[in-house]
Amino acid sequence: MSYYYIDRSLFDDISDSVEFTFGDDLMPHHYLKNRRTNEINETISFFGSSEEEEAFYERKRELTKKKLDLRAENFTNGVDYFKDFKYIDISLLISEQKGWNYFDKPDKAQFLNLMSSIESIGIFSPLIVTPIEDGKFVVLCGESRAKALCNLYKNTEEERFKYAPCFVIDGVEEYFVRTLMIDSNLSYRTISKETYIRAIFERHELLQRTKSYKNEMNIAEILAEEFGTSTATIYNYLTLKKLCKEALTLIYEKELKLRSGRLLARLNPEDQLYVLENVSLEDLNTPHRIKCITAERNITRGSLDQRIKLAKNMMPYSTRIQIDISPEMLNKFLKRVVDFKKTEIPNLSSEYAKKHNQKYFKVKLNKDHMEFYKEKNIIDEDLLQKVYTRKLDEIIRA
Repeated sequence: MSYYYIDRSLFDDISDSVEFTFGDDLMPHHYLKNRRTNEINETISFFGSSEEEEAFYERKRELTKKKLDLRAENFTNGVDYFKDFKYIDISLLISEQKGWNYFDKPDKAQFLNLMSSIESIGIFSPLIVTPIEDGKFVVLCGESRAKALCNLYKNTEEERFKYAPCFVIDGVEEYFVRTLMIDSNLSYRTISKETYIRAIFERHELLQRTKSYKNEMNIAEILAEEFGTSTATIYNYLTLKKLCKEALTLIYEKELKLRSGRLLARLNPEDQLYVLENVSLEDLNTPHRIKCITAERNITRGSLDQRIKLAKNMMPYSTRIQIDISPEMLNKFLKRVVDFKKTEIPNLSSEYAKKHNQKYFKVKLNKDHMEFYKEKNIIDEDLLQKVYTRKLDEIIRA
C-alpha cells in the first residue's frame, strides 16, 4: 500500500492514559493502609425531604429490576446480531467510553497492516455498534477497523472508506456487552499476559454473576474453551483468586508479579495480608525471597516472622552463566568443564549434595548444535556423556 500519515487523534474521544470504568466494578480495589491512593470517599445528601429520598430509591429499584430482566433475556435468548445491518458514516462512530474495552491497541506496524488489508480487500468482518443519542453509534467491536477507515479516508478521501459495515444491536445490558468485548478481542488480537489475566478474571466474574453452575469446574471448563487453553492453565490463573483482596489489587495494578502472586496464594488470607504489610514489594517480587516466605503453607505467625527475616538477607539459590563459544574452542572447553566437575563435586559438603549435584552445577547445551558437531567430528559422544553425567562415581572416573 501507499505510505499514509496516521492521525492518532482520529476517532479518539478519550486519552489512552486515563483508566476508569463505569458500571459494575468486576476487579478488586482494596489498598493497603500504608499505600497512598487517590480514592476519595465523600457522602453528599441532595434530598430535600424523606419523600424525595424514598422516591429516588424506588426509581433505583425499578431500574435495577429492568436491568436484571434485560440481562436474563440477553444471556438466555441471546442477541440477533444480523437483524439490523447498515453502512454507517464513520463521522457518526464514537469509541467505547466506559472503560470496558481495556485490551491492548495494535502497534504502528500492526495498524499499518490493518490499513493495508482494508485498502486491498475491504472489511470482511463488520463492526458491532449500538445507537446512542444524536444519531451516533458506540463501537462495541471493531474500534481498530473504524480508526483504520478514518485514517484511510483522511489520506485518500475515497468514498469507499467513508462508510463502515456495521451490525447494529440495541437493548443490550452491560454484562452482555462486556462479555462480547472479551470474546471478540480474544478471537483475533494478540494481548499481553496482564490483559489476558484481567480478561480471565472479568469473564470468571461475569459467568458467576449471570449463570448458575454446579461448581467451579464447570466455569473453568467454559473459560478454557473460550480462551483456547487447557483447564489446568485456567486453574493456574484462578489460583490467584485465592489471594486476599489487597494482593489481588496489587496484581491488577501490575505492582505484584503473577509468579509472586501464585506463591503468596499458598498462605491463608490473613497471613497474606500480614506479609504484604511487612515485606516490601521489591522483596515480594524477588523469586528466591518470596519462595522462602511461602515455603510452609500452614505456618505460625512466629515462624512466618522468622521466614520474613531470613528472606531479607537471602541470596539467590543459583545463578546462570551463558557462554557463547566457537566450534574450534568447544572441545577444550568441554574437557575443562568435565575436569571442574571431577574436582569440585566430590568436595560438596553433604551426601545429598553429591547425589543431587545437578542442583549445584548443571550444564545445558544446545542439543541440535551438538548433533551437528558430532557429525563433523568436532566432539565425540563420550565427551558429551561426561559433561551430562549426574552420577558421582562416573564423574570421579571421568
